[in-house]
Amino acid sequence: MRLFFVVLGISSLLLGCTPAHQVVDQEGQTNALLSTEFKQEGQLTLFVAEQAVQTLAIEIADNTPQIMQGLMHRDSLSEDRGMLFIYPDSGPRQFWMKNTRISLDILYFDENQRLLNIAQDTEPFALTGIPASEGDAMYILEINAGLSEKWGLLSNTDSSTSINQTGINQASINQTSINRTTTISHPVRFEFTRQ
Repeated sequence: MRLFFVVLGISSLLLGCTPAHQVVDQEGQTNALLSTEFKQEGQLTLFVAEQAVQTLAIEIADNTPQIMQGLMHRDSLSEDRGMLFIYPDSGPRQFWMKNTRISLDILYFDENQRLLNIAQDTEPFALTGIPASEGDAMYILEINAGLSEKWGLLSNTDSSTSINQTGINQASINQTSINRTTTISHPVRFEFTRQ
């Protein structure tokens, strides 16, 4: 009888552990960790008031494993690169920074590739407090933190600190980082091509 419990205990431990090289998606499916090396899958150009301001080499995340992993486990992202998330439909979107080592600007776009808002300067590894899309988003672009401001995507905007899901101002809890959401008051859009 004692042997039975020992075998049962060892089996439970082995079955209950997910290896570090696997990702569990929203449906509970376990998938192998995708490569964390940048692989250019297209090119994206950002426009402000119909003027091209920046062209990026992009990776595309358009299936569940790619969307779930995003930029997790990356140590850096070049200024001329980004990741474009493409959803099959428009809807409210919110991201987290689980296992994401670099601070990002997260740009939410509608189905017409027009910018809704930006979650600026996200805190690496944050599980809460990242501002959601302000409207139904179909495309999300992740770039290095600070680039949306550097490229002039934020001029004439209204910035405010984010409120987490419990309604407590993040700045009153954590002085190390304030995630900001920015509502855009001038037209920003993008065009992209796949390789």
